[in-house]
Amino acid sequence: MEFGVTVPNNWGIEDPQAVIRFGVLAEEMGYDSIWVMDHLFNNGYIRERLDDKPYYHPMATLSHISALTSRIMLGTSVLVLPYHNPVELAKYAATLDQMSGGRLEPILITLRP
Repeated sequence: MEFGVTVPNNWGIEDPQAVIRFGVLAEEMGYDSIWVMDHLFNNGYIRERLDDKPYYHPMATLSHISALTSRIMLGTSVLVLPYHNPVELAKYAATLDQMSGGRLEPILITLRP
């Protein structure tokens, strides 16, 4: 059995280094994977929860964490494709997968924002 944990990139944490440390700590604690979430704007229910606090980009968060870890798998629990240019996102994902040594899990996509 494998265990993963969500990195709080969408919790409104003001210090981005605290978010990154969470991913590093997950690897140190023996988790098999870390997961981030995606949303482009703080609108609707996201605004109600976060107001104007940060919601860090999922791929940037995973990229930074991948540079500080060596074995933990990296993934997005959801990626809202209409918010992204699909070609650019594909290149970003392929680059992250290569630079992390093949640790990017297949991206899960939702087609509705």
